[in-house]
Amino acid sequence: MKILFLHDYDFRHTTGGAELNLRYAYNNPPEGVEVSFLYNKNVIRRRLIGYDKVIVGNSRRFSVSAVKMLVKILYEEKTPYIKSEHDVMWSDDRGASELVFSTPMDYKIVGKPKDNDWYLPTKMLFESAEAVRFLSPKHELIFSAVDILPSKSFIAGSYIDKSIFRNIIAWEKRPYDAFCKHGDFWGEAEGKRRAKADGINIYVLAHRGLDAVGMADFYNTYKYFYDFPEMMTTYGRAVLEAYLCGVKLNVIENHAIFSFGTIDDAVENSQNAIKDFWDGVLK
Repeated sequence: MKILFLHDYDFRHTTGGAELNLRYAYNNPPEGVEVSFLYNKNVIRRRLIGYDKVIVGNSRRFSVSAVKMLVKILYEEKTPYIKSEHDVMWSDDRGASELVFSTPMDYKIVGKPKDNDWYLPTKMLFESAEAVRFLSPKHELIFSAVDILPSKSFIAGSYIDKSIFRNIIAWEKRPYDAFCKHGDFWGEAEGKRRAKADGINIYVLAHRGLDAVGMADFYNTYKYFYDFPEMMTTYGRAVLEAYLCGVKLNVIENHAIFSFGTIDDAVENSQNAIKDFWDGVLK
């Protein structure tokens, strides 16, 4: 069986959460499955011929016309495909504001979903899929809330390598108190406010591009992680990684990671993520 992975970044060489969600599955196909890869600049240049199935990853950085063309090609070629989503719809997770799309390039929150140019082609991309892969039970609810209802869906979280993400430095010997993510969209202001109220010094994590080993080393130098994003969370990979490295969590209570149950339930789910992914794709 030949399967093509299609994503808006080259997930074989980038370190973002969306890319890692697919990389582990791509690198560990079941016996008898041959995988190939394309990313955004090749979407319209190459027909999707010769594949038994296509895995369509994130499409946020595709133009609207590219998404429309992709749907058209998949329809014309009658190619079965799975939509494997990481985010797309974001909102203020603390209030009752409308679910919204991000713009393709700069992460700004824009408009209500049905007023957005991305809504209809994205809805078609989801609802025409053989099935949609979501990262968590809450992730699935986010999409159903704006009437994007695929005929079939399955949950497959993100695999986390426990041989890398583990508690190495004793908590009481760690040199730094706490960290949060950079930017209010990612919860910087709220993280700072809560840390200050707790009398804890906090560092703002602004750098990008660390590999898994680098991130594990980073987590092992901190005692607390404050995570209160303004966006609607769909999974929470950093929360699980930090937890496995012995960091104490202070996170928003309706975080997507808790839709699995407890934090340990989410960890257990992550260990089955590759199998869950391929079981969902090959059903």
